[in-house]
Amino acid sequence: SPKKIKVWYLNGEDSIDEINRRIVAALRHAHPHITPEDMGGNLAIMAGGEGELIVAEKDEKGNAWITPDVDLCIKFIKKHNISVIIVDPFIEFHDVEENSNDQQKKAAQAFRRIAQEGDCAVLLAHHTRKESDPSKAAGNMDSGRGGSALNGVARAVFTMVPMSKKEGKDYGVAFSDYVRW
Repeated sequence: SPKKIKVWYLNGEDSIDEINRRIVAALRHAHPHITPEDMGGNLAIMAGGEGELIVAEKDEKGNAWITPDVDLCIKFIKKHNISVIIVDPFIEFHDVEENSNDQQKKAAQAFRRIAQEGDCAVLLAHHTRKESDPSKAAGNMDSGRGGSALNGVARAVFTMVPMSKKEGKDYGVAFSDYVRW
């Protein structure tokens, strides 16, 4: 049987009620036999509005630095034996310019340090640019908003877009139930 791991979900936008609704809905859809209680304390959640966690900041001259919040994250991860953290969305957890490659690199380095010192995997959810045709973003690591430095720091970059009706028909699936990578 699969090994249970502990996950820390950092969501900078949604309330805890909304996150809980999504978790329950996802479980009912994908794993109807698993209840939130079955997770047995393996999911820690920080919801939007529960406090600000900022891993990188900048000064008025544009110099970016890693904040002490990184050390707090590492302590939490080690204390609770966290294996994976999910950061959603990346932009909510730094205070650097989105279009500055140097500053974006510093924010990404903060999460790399968390991964290395916390001995865990880090998944950063990042918004894409607005596209008139979302399918153009599928598989295109350069479709992320802002500076491209994040791509250079990441081990793997995935884009996720809604599947079109035509793609759903071509693949023989209900297009509303799937996304394209």
